[in-house]
Amino acid sequence: MGKKQIFLKKVISGQCQATANPGKYLVKLLILLSIAALFAAAVFTGGCSIKNSADVLNANSALDDAQTLTITYSGKDTVISLEDLKQFQVVEKEVPAISKTEGEITRKVKGYLLEDILKKYFGLSLKNLSGLRFSAGDGYAVEVPPKMLQTREIILAFELDGKPLSEDSKPLRSVVPGEFQMYWVKNLTGIEIIEQRAIAAIDRIVFIDSIGEAYPVTDYDYYGSSDKAVRLKDVITSLPQETVSDNVFIAASDGLEKNEKSGTFLSAYLKITGDDSPAFLSEDIPKGMWVKSIYYFLFGNSAYFSVKNGFNLLTVSNIENKDCIKLNDIFKVCGISGNSKYFFKATDDYSIEVDSASIEKGYVYFNDKGSLSVSFEGMPKNTTVKNLLLIKIVE
Repeated sequence: MGKKQIFLKKVISGQCQATANPGKYLVKLLILLSIAALFAAAVFTGGCSIKNSADVLNANSALDDAQTLTITYSGKDTVISLEDLKQFQVVEKEVPAISKTEGEITRKVKGYLLEDILKKYFGLSLKNLSGLRFSAGDGYAVEVPPKMLQTREIILAFELDGKPLSEDSKPLRSVVPGEFQMYWVKNLTGIEIIEQRAIAAIDRIVFIDSIGEAYPVTDYDYYGSSDKAVRLKDVITSLPQETVSDNVFIAASDGLEKNEKSGTFLSAYLKITGDDSPAFLSEDIPKGMWVKSIYYFLFGNSAYFSVKNGFNLLTVSNIENKDCIKLNDIFKVCGISGNSKYFFKATDDYSIEVDSASIEKGYVYFNDKGSLSVSFEGMPKNTTVKNLLLIKIVE
């Protein structure tokens, strides 16, 4: 006889009796238990996820409130929390800005007026300051000159274009309407108040166009282009400064003007060939602090002038069949004038002296070999200086 198959009957209270195959029943039971386990896990982890999200949100809010802005005034630091700033009136405006890639643009900002903050904590007004230095958490820094402070309404923004600041821009972003966005400092963490600054009298002009012939030159990779550069420390320290200041004023061909700390400046390079030259740059400082196409810069009692860029910004004359710029125009830009004699020196140490009356006849140009030269209209040829490096007031 063949084996008998056994069937079990299970009575469930309140339900009909069902006949079950134990193998099939076991599979179904395991499936049901698995589904239940998965459901429970989903509910549990979902609950945890919601709780964690809330915790993260609360933590971020607490972190934002804990972030601070440090304002330095008269050598003392005042630390202001974001919670402290909530006491000030919020302003929301559409303001102009200047982008190097897009030109003039408009941006919507929301934040606090720096004027209100300075008045509350220090009794100061922007219009009476010699400057401000904004500092970011990543080391970026820029100084706002007094001219901007007197004409611009500076906002410390916590929203930009209708959105909260991105993580890399928090806690605040400085906004200087109508100015280059280099003054719109992301991740603003510090403001230094500059009360007074001594202005040195300029008594010499050094021509950037001839620096490569007078100082050691190094190769500099500039976005894939092999250009030439000099260490600014080599150039600056070769000329004794009667007046030494803690900052360098830089003016670029596109109208940008800025002050840079002398220590930062001396640690960098001056790129003298290729695109955007002359340019202040270094891999050790943020690229936003670089200055391209320099027109001139002032260090101590010296002015460093680019004739190449001067041709694009000053009146170009034609004297004795040469396209040139008049010396008087360069003197006005650099702020040097009013002396009886001037000393002219070339990169090969050839030099001459001329009186102030002759300056009106002087003009600079690039000769057939491309070297910078100076001549004086109607004066002897020996007054021409090729490879002109500097002009200095004779005491």
